[in-house]
Amino acid sequence: ARVLLERGAADEARGEAERALAAATSASDGAKAGECRRLIARICLDDGDLVRMRRALDTAREASASPDAA
Repeated sequence: ARVLLERGAADEARGEAERALAAATSASDGAKAGECRRLIARICLDDGDLVRMRRALDTAREASASPDAA
């Protein structure tokens, strides 16, 4: 997803990041899920979607405070 974002393919990057988030969430990998959410926030910022960016950052912050994040 990061490579796609750097190449300017934000829509494809978002899709890859969301798939990675789904996999990390189903595997209960809190740290990886937080990383995915931060990447999604970056993609949203790149697209100018500040509302979605804030939501992704807030969710990443909550995930990082959970016991699964360690």
